[in-house]
Amino acid sequence: MKCYECDNIIDISSSGLSIEYLRLNKLIEEKNDVEIFNIDIMFVGLCRQCKEEKNGETDKV
Repeated sequence: MKCYECDNIIDISSSGLSIEYLRLNKLIEEKNDVEIFNIDIMFVGLCRQCKEEKNGETDKV
């Protein structure tokens, strides 16, 4: 994940996500008659620190 505010890159890793990735990969291959070797996904949002800072600013207003 890339933070929209501070540009930090956070590695998101989970065995549960890996299983969902495999399901999605297989579904795309079957529906489109292709063979996928690799995939790159980048989530963009706010990291925990920037989210807390933003929520703190909102609470002060």
